[in-house]
Amino acid sequence: MKLRITLFVIAGAGIVFLWYLFLISPAHRAQARLQADLTATQIQLEDFQATLNQLPVYLQTRDGINRKIGEINSRLFSRQEMLDLFDQVERMARNEGLAVTELAPHLEELLVLAQTPPTPGQPQTMMLDIRMLGDYLSFGQFIESLEKQAYFKMIDKCLISDSPDLSGRLLFDLQFKALLETAPRIS
Repeated sequence: MKLRITLFVIAGAGIVFLWYLFLISPAHRAQARLQADLTATQIQLEDFQATLNQLPVYLQTRDGINRKIGEINSRLFSRQEMLDLFDQVERMARNEGLAVTELAPHLEELLVLAQTPPTPGQPQTMMLDIRMLGDYLSFGQFIESLEKQAYFKMIDKCLISDSPDLSGRLLFDLQFKALLETAPRIS
């Protein structure tokens, strides 16, 4: 009988061990995994709630920045306005009988202008180089027309020489400053 009781105790202990091994232990692991997932989900939910709470401030800040960008862009001289300025200068030269061979801004100056925001009350200026072929009278009339323009500030350099093709015309190298904020709208 002792052997029988011992066998029943061993069998009972084995059943309890197997029950623990195959039922209780996996259930505890699954519960621990679910608890970890629940904790991670709660953290994500708290982060989402914090983000939602910051959303109105973000939207307000973004709108303010977009307004400031619009204000700054409205004061900047656009690429099209620069091209229009170049076209107007070239048209004035042609109207006075000059042939424009080159019209260009200084590249370094353009890079500085692109990186420097305009200061209120201090208009931005840009140096332009223009090379033309013609005669003295046409050049003088062109300079007179140029000086009457709202964007004209000053002539920095003027060089007059014979044309390279020896056609009897003169080569005029002119460098002048143009005010960018007061440039006229060309239609």
